[in-house]
Amino acid sequence: MADSKYLEKHGEKWRVTVPVPRSLHSVLGTKLKRPLNTDSLSTANLLKHAVIAELRQEIARAASGKTDSTGKSDDRLTAEALALRASIEQATDDRERQDVIDYIATRADEIAGDPVETTDSNSGARTFEYDSAQASIAGVFSRLATGESSPLRSFVQQWHGQASRHPRVMADDERALDLLEEWCRTHRVDPAIEAITRKVAGRFIGKLLEDGDRTPRTINKYISVSAPFYAPMQLSAGMG
Repeated sequence: MADSKYLEKHGEKWRVTVPVPRSLHSVLGTKLKRPLNTDSLSTANLLKHAVIAELRQEIARAASGKTDSTGKSDDRLTAEALALRASIEQATDDRERQDVIDYIATRADEIAGDPVETTDSNSGARTFEYDSAQASIAGVFSRLATGESSPLRSFVQQWHGQASRHPRVMADDERALDLLEEWCRTHRVDPAIEAITRKVAGRFIGKLLEDGDRTPRTINKYISVSAPFYAPMQLSAGMG
């Protein structure tokens, strides 16, 4: 039977509650809470693990004095999305599965933030638009959480475990993925395996060449060591 640890009823719905250390009460209050929008205790138990981890990270940021959402926010959202993805897989029936999917949609809306009112300078017409950067982040989160896309690093550990890789080469793997992930964020491309098409890979390689701070040999090495993670990167960059 599902337990209610870190859970409490709020009206007819469950929500997560995580206690805050006394030293941070003046900053965060005595507890952090987040609604789960479900009246099912079993569904709440599926959802709570991702939420508990995120709230604990918020407490850790406050303890370190980093109260903003900069730095590793992408990593935190990726971890939360993958935890919710696991919750979908662990669901025992269609209702639980749909409850998790509904929560993901609600969470994505929170990440996107409220739309901002804008006024057309010519017609005077008013419209409401989401911040494009936040909307993009929310979309990536939703696709990862629902299983529509897979993070670039999904199979790195599995591949390293199966192949005899020298530590220096494994470090090259990580640098190559760091570069690609940074490029994806800058160019609003999903940092996901499915998003790295041949065309996208070509744009990324072109950027490496344009930068001019790496030799063709180094660029080829980054492409070749990363190829097992995303097949499109096996395209030829036209370098000797």
